[in-house]
Amino acid sequence: MFPRQRLIGLLILAALVLSACQPIVALPDAPAAQADEDVTAAVDAIWKEYAAAVVAGDVDRWIAQWTDEGVQMPPNEPRVEGKENIYARVAANMAAGPTDEFVITPLETTSAGDWAYSRGTYVVTFPLGDTGEQGTIDGKFMTI
Repeated sequence: MFPRQRLIGLLILAALVLSACQPIVALPDAPAAQADEDVTAAVDAIWKEYAAAVVAGDVDRWIAQWTDEGVQMPPNEPRVEGKENIYARVAANMAAGPTDEFVITPLETTSAGDWAYSRGTYVVTFPLGDTGEQGTIDGKFMTI
């Protein structure tokens, strides 16, 4: 009996091994990802428009860069959710005084499908009232 059990065991093992062997099926090609240079150029164009709108004091032009579900996380303040709330906050800031210069320096821009993120630094220069002096804000950002 022992040899017969051994034979049955080997047949079961062979059946398991053979059932695990399947033909190799080629997967469909993934859609061509947009070239990193194209994504970076598109995001850089957004940053240029973003900064130009702030310097121009044009809150409508600026808010056009945002989605309805946008979330702004200003430093030392609560987050601001939704395009209307972001508009109200920024309109008040822009009404408080002009911006002389806004320089955005992206350090990394990456895409994944329909999404992209960009992170970097920025410097904003503005007049300090009628003193003739300049104020500066430098910060960092992460935008998705």
